[in-house]
Amino acid sequence: MGADLSGAKLEGALLEGILWDDTTVWPGNWETLVRRASLPSGAEQGVFIVAAEPSDTAVHAEA
Repeated sequence: MGADLSGAKLEGALLEGILWDDTTVWPGNWETLVRRASLPSGAEQGVFIVAAEPSDTAVHAEA
């Protein structure tokens, strides 16, 4: 959570189970993809977890 991943090469990386929040910076168009594949973690408000399968709805986190 809160990591600056803007320069990371995530192609092929297994992101399932990764926790992130609105301070996490994703590279390029990854934010849209990650939001579609994420669910609220339930542990804390504003914390999300990357799920195994993409969702039909995007997660709305304050940016």
